[in-house]
Amino acid sequence: MPDDIDMLADRIASAVAKRLRQEPAIEQRYLSVEQAGRYAALSAESIRRMLASGVLTPLRPVRGRVLIDRRQLDGIILGATRRPTGGRGRYERQEPGV
Repeated sequence: MPDDIDMLADRIASAVAKRLRQEPAIEQRYLSVEQAGRYAALSAESIRRMLASGVLTPLRPVRGRVLIDRRQLDGIILGATRRPTGGRGRYERQEPGV
């Protein structure tokens, strides 16, 4: 039994280490569109739609470069209190055999 626990602990530790190597924490303040998408768990296209609709304010330090303030993105994420009411983004699960 203790060998099983040690083996399980090693598997968990290696899985956590692998996950940490895959996605380093983003600590910088200004993010590219792709980085902002990964940070917010959204697609880059969703971030671009937010920029186009004025929800996010783009920063353009040089021509052809768009940056997003991570603090503004955090505010939008934390302020999102609406839940999906129906249609896209939400569906009712049916139990098997019903």
